[in-house]
Amino acid sequence: MSMEIGSNVSAIAAQRHLANSRANMETSMERLASGKRINSAMDDAAGLAITHKLESKITGLNQGIRNANDGISMLQTAEGALEETSAILIRMKELATQASSSTYSSSDRDSLDLEFQALLSEITRISTTTDFNGTQLLQNDSSATFVVGDQGSDTVSISLQAMSLKDLGINGTGVVNETGIMSITTENGATAKQTGTFTMAAAVAAGAYGYGGEYLVMSVNGKTFTQAFSTDETTTMTLLADKINSGTDGLIATRSAAKVITLTSTEDGKAWTSGGIAEFTGFFVPINETSVMSVTVENGAAAKKTGTFTMANVIWFNETLEMEVNGTTYKQAFDTNEKVTMTLLADKITNGTENLTATRTASKEITLTSTVNGADWTSTGIKERPDGTGSSNLQTTNSSTMAMSIIESAITKVDKYRSNLGAVVNRLDHAVSNLMNRVENQSAANSRIVDADYAIELANLAKAQVLQQAGTAMLAQANASVQGALSLLK
Repeated sequence: MSMEIGSNVSAIAAQRHLANSRANMETSMERLASGKRINSAMDDAAGLAITHKLESKITGLNQGIRNANDGISMLQTAEGALEETSAILIRMKELATQASSSTYSSSDRDSLDLEFQALLSEITRISTTTDFNGTQLLQNDSSATFVVGDQGSDTVSISLQAMSLKDLGINGTGVVNETGIMSITTENGATAKQTGTFTMAAAVAAGAYGYGGEYLVMSVNGKTFTQAFSTDETTTMTLLADKINSGTDGLIATRSAAKVITLTSTEDGKAWTSGGIAEFTGFFVPINETSVMSVTVENGAAAKKTGTFTMANVIWFNETLEMEVNGTTYKQAFDTNEKVTMTLLADKITNGTENLTATRTASKEITLTSTVNGADWTSTGIKERPDGTGSSNLQTTNSSTMAMSIIESAITKVDKYRSNLGAVVNRLDHAVSNLMNRVENQSAANSRIVDADYAIELANLAKAQVLQQAGTAMLAQANASVQGALSLLK
């Protein structure tokens, strides 16, 4: 057996195995310390790529869960507001039903109308102030999209609807369908009577005034006249012409054809102006006229302030007067004739104010007088409006009865929207459950790839530690084995 000292092969082999066991021990320690089987691409290049892809997916899905839950909160906010709107509409329906009965007096209806108007204002407030993180939920028709996954195409969308009085069909602005064509056949002149025709091309359709029906609005000499559809278009045009005749001087309005109104001056050289006829659909409340105010006695320490308010236009059936005094608005629907209507309005003002008396001093005139020297009062005057849908007040049995059907339609619309919101919330609930299931299973797959198995790693660590100890001992033996060669040199 040869004895060599130049190369201690046994020591080299021991060192190699010792290095391997040390590397294995360090790897096991790193995995046990980090909890991960893959700590760098050197551990498992393919596994690292797969696990990063899975982690990206899991992170996106978890954010999708949060997005869906936020969407649920958003829609529940809208649905909660609409729950109150529904309760308000039901109460309004109850008030309208009560006011439509002939067992109640005009003053009783005024009391019912006070609550009715307050509820109308609350619906407006709810629709304009309900928001979620700055997004208006009931003010405008818009849409909301919730990303409920890790892909941009993984979305749930819903159309948000406006729930204002206008959108519920109770109040708002009409839509212009058509403006009549104007033709001046005779120009104004010193020896000529100005004549002009106004022709509607589209038919004036039937329907409830201001709610799915149509009505005409015509301005003549700066005044606006409104006529809802009645019986047929011939009758409607005739009634509009009659209103113009009653509310203007120096001209005659006639229905000269089914869809034609002709205006003619009554005197040579008497001019008139008109913006033509407009045909509307939906609720539209133009102010026909604001009264002329004249303060005859100014407020003073030794004086009672006095002022008169005069209406030039005729007060017509299906119209309502409004007068603001000392910051409070008093309303009176047309009753019997304009004298009775003005008297009832004056009585309301007298009963609703202090240190002030309102009297009808002429057919179309109301005078306000302080009852105490130095007691001031303020007013913006009388305004005349068409009643619109009739659901804007409960001052007559007709308007109250019409309000019942209008509000019933509004309740149906709110309930339909609430159902849609509830359906989407339920959908998002299921989306969250599905996302959580996907996260669970993909996390499990990722764990199998990247997470360290402590049982295996502890066994590997123990093995590596034993091999380290054994390798160290064998390295010492290998180093000692060459000492035998020295005995030959003695």
